[in-house]
Amino acid sequence: DCACAGRFTMADISVGYALMLANSIGLADFVPERLQGYWARLQEREGFKRAKLAQAAQPAEAWATPDRVS
Repeated sequence: DCACAGRFTMADISVGYALMLANSIGLADFVPERLQGYWARLQEREGFKRAKLAQAAQPAEAWATPDRVS
């Protein structure tokens, strides 16, 4: 399932980020059941898994350096 036009788009990235944020700040219980299922499916995508692995391979400081901000 994708959020828009039956294919993975920026909408999926935006909604996925909001769901990831909700989970990380303790608001997961307020996410509707339908979106919880969407979030579960999104996390199973190979691209999501690769992105999480790449993120984990970098030290946290690498994500907050001034050269990463445009």
